[in-house]
Amino acid sequence: MDATFKLKINALIVSVAFMLSACSSTSAYLQHAKQLRQEGQTEASLRYLKTKSEENAEAFELQNAYRAYLAQYSESLIAQAQIARSQGDINKAEALYQQILQQDPLNERAEQGLVQMQASAQHRSMLNQAQAAIAQG
Repeated sequence: MDATFKLKINALIVSVAFMLSACSSTSAYLQHAKQLRQEGQTEASLRYLKTKSEENAEAFELQNAYRAYLAQYSESLIAQAQIARSQGDINKAEALYQQILQQDPLNERAEQGLVQMQASAQHRSMLNQAQAAIAQG
């Protein structure tokens, strides 16, 4: 075998080893994130996946998992916030929307939920003022 061929083979072996190592790391990261979620540490799982996906920009599987976990987390909290709001628990609903925005600052649905709650509070305040004015004659 000539030297050029040996160099190409060695480069190929190193490349394959690197890819296998990256896949192994990605799998370990995903497993750890899953374990955190199973232990009820959803926010820790999200932070962990976000960090690992930023550290490993070429690991698209990590980025996709992070986005999927974040979407599931946000949807779950939005549903809880809507239920709390419909039951009149405004403080809980607001806290849930804020919790979403801590993990996903650009979440439009959480932002809209907060805006709607503020508008509702203003309407209630105006209604109460009008009722008080009517009562005073």
